[in-house]
Amino acid sequence: HVRTGGGPSASDRPARETGRGAPEVGRIEEKEPDAPLYQFASLEVPPYRQELHSLTPGQLIRYVLSVLEVEAPINIDEIVLRIRSAWGYERAGNRIHTLVEKAARLAIARTDYAIEEGFIINRRVQPKPRRRDDSTLPSLRKPENLPPQEIRAAIVVVVERHLGVQREEVASAVARLLGFKSTSAQLKAVIDAQLRKLLKSGVVTNTDDIVQRASNANQGTPL
Repeated sequence: HVRTGGGPSASDRPARETGRGAPEVGRIEEKEPDAPLYQFASLEVPPYRQELHSLTPGQLIRYVLSVLEVEAPINIDEIVLRIRSAWGYERAGNRIHTLVEKAARLAIARTDYAIEEGFIINRRVQPKPRRRDDSTLPSLRKPENLPPQEIRAAIVVVVERHLGVQREEVASAVARLLGFKSTSAQLKAVIDAQLRKLLKSGVVTNTDDIVQRASNANQGTPL
């Protein structure tokens, strides 16, 4: 089950014709097409359920997987939040956090999920940028909770869309794609860190301060 914070994203609507032909390399339009809205897992739990802390990791794994199927890449703290919210708890102590963490490790051992850079990802699915709007949980709008895999995917989308972007504009363009109306210093630092990783791995190049998709990179290149 999936919940979203709104209707169809702007990416599902036809692009407006500008009459100016191909986009100019390095130039960012004022209005960017939106990424799909972030989707939340909606967990169904029995009305007469055991207390969360009395469950075993094996009993909890189905709920962890329900979150991962919709929201990966995601960190453990967000999975804990989804599960404790489904149980109606306002907060989760160390005992519940540890329980969810053990269930997540079981899920990883039995499936195609893995922990990379502090986030649980699906190894068989390339991450895609997701838009976080005002209906999104505040925790998901914290720069430190943005999956680095998703940030790199957003950078690639922005760079490919414009055939290249001035390096100083990459962070603000990526922030807008992810639903942020402004780019704080912390958010810029987080995005810049992932840009440096893409440059180092050769997925993108930087020539004369224009960031472009590497000519030898393809859609299957790991991010």
